[in-house]
Amino acid sequence: MRTAEREPEAVREHRQGEVVMGMTSESLADKGQPVDNAERGETKLVSILEFFASGRSLNRFEAERLGDHCLNSTVAVLSGHYDLKFIRQREKVPTRFGVSAPVVRYRLADKECARARKLLSVLRGKGRRAGGVK
Repeated sequence: MRTAEREPEAVREHRQGEVVMGMTSESLADKGQPVDNAERGETKLVSILEFFASGRSLNRFEAERLGDHCLNSTVAVLSGHYDLKFIRQREKVPTRFGVSAPVVRYRLADKECARARKLLSVLRGKGRRAGGVK
């Protein structure tokens, strides 16, 4: 039996662009305004780091508007690979269904913003001299 024949019908319909649970296979980002960082050619990591380096905070729903669909993973990379310290605060946000959803609000610790700005310059290539030597 081929893989396509084993998939649930809803999955096959979704891949064909049919409406499934009120969504289509077309990206929601394609329907709205383009994400700023995509126009500038920046990576998700750089745009989210820039946001945090400015001293602002985000939860997962706010991060969607910046093009990050999995903020917890992005924060894990920034914490694990780049050793940035985040403050995590639990909060509840209202949903469109009239109930609240528990989320985590992330922000950089105050002392980390300067480190994040240095990391940004390195990730963007501004921290390198001619010839690629630091």
